[in-house]
Amino acid sequence: MSSAAVESSTSRSASARLNASTSTFGSSATTTRSIPGVRPGRPRAVRRFLDAGWSTLSRMNIPYVLAVVVHLGFAGLWAGGVAFAAWAVLPSALRGDIDPQPLAAITNKLSTLTRVSAVLLLLSGGYMAVFIGGDAFRGTTRGILVGLMVVLWLALTGLSEMACSRLRDGTDLDKVRAPAREAKTRLQAAAVLAVALLVLGGVLATGV
Repeated sequence: MSSAAVESSTSRSASARLNASTSTFGSSATTTRSIPGVRPGRPRAVRRFLDAGWSTLSRMNIPYVLAVVVHLGFAGLWAGGVAFAAWAVLPSALRGDIDPQPLAAITNKLSTLTRVSAVLLLLSGGYMAVFIGGDAFRGTTRGILVGLMVVLWLALTGLSEMACSRLRDGTDLDKVRAPAREAKTRLQAAAVLAVALLVLGGVLATGV
C-alpha cells in the first residue's frame, strides 16, 4: 500500500473519531440544556437525587405519616404544657405572685390542651396500631410498651383534669394559694407522667 493511501486512511479514521466525539459532546450539551435551572456538568446527579426523592414519597403512606406527626406533635405539646404549669406557674401561685384571673386563663388553656391532645392521641395512636397490625404487639416488647403508654395516657388525662378542676374552683372564688396547694400533687404527678410518656414514645420510635 502506498504512503499516500495510508495517510488518507489515517486521516479518514481520525476524522471519524473527531465527528463521533463532537456528536457525543453535542448530545451531552443538549441534555444539559434540557434541564432548566441546572448547572452544566451536574444533570445526572440532580436527576438521581430527584428520582430518589420521588421514589421515597411514592412509597410513603401519607395518612400514616400524618398520624405520626399529629401523635408526636400533640404529645410533645401536651407534655410541655403540663410541665410548664407544674414547674413554672404552680410555684408562683403557691407564693401568691399571680392573680386569680391570669391563673384562671392558664388553667382553662391547659384544660383545653389536655382534652384536645387526649382525643387526638387516642385517634392517631389507634390508627397507627391498626395500620401496623395486631401481630406486631401480641406478646412482644413493643406491645408491652404500647400498653404501658395507654395506661400513662389515661393517668395523665385524669390527673390533668383533676388538677385543672381544683384550680378552676379556687380561681372562681378569687383564691390562688389554696387551689394551688390542692392541685400541686396532681399537677406534678401529671408532669412526671408526661415526661415518661415522651420517653416511651422515643423508645418505640427506635423500632423496638
